[in-house]
Amino acid sequence: MTFDYLRRVVVDGQLDVDDMGNCAILGRNDFGEEFYLFTKTELGWVELIEYGPRTPDIQLLPTAITLTYSRFEWNEGKLERLIDKWLNDGKRMISQAELTTHKKIKDLILNPVDIVLADIDDEDEFEELLSDEE
Repeated sequence: MTFDYLRRVVVDGQLDVDDMGNCAILGRNDFGEEFYLFTKTELGWVELIEYGPRTPDIQLLPTAITLTYSRFEWNEGKLERLIDKWLNDGKRMISQAELTTHKKIKDLILNPVDIVLADIDDEDEFEELLSDEE
């Protein structure tokens, strides 16, 4: 049995973010999955959304999606830690990251509620489903 020691962390990529409070980041891993993080700041409040994974060009939901929303008062250190943690999360294993636009990410996100409930077109159908459960 061989054991490694004196492990070193090697940084393979860097992402320059000029405005952490208003940014959109697209991260990809080596398994073909994409993850999205975007921030929007207004009047000293930051809104941060994390979403993923998603496989591009496939309009099916994966077996699980994580969607996280948080809102907090502007804190540059906290925001820097959150973005750094997101980029370096061992579960995502992001190997490529790039800045993009909020619009592009908005267009890429699949809303699981819309997909799962796509066949419910109006309130009457919904009420019918509720009455069936009783």
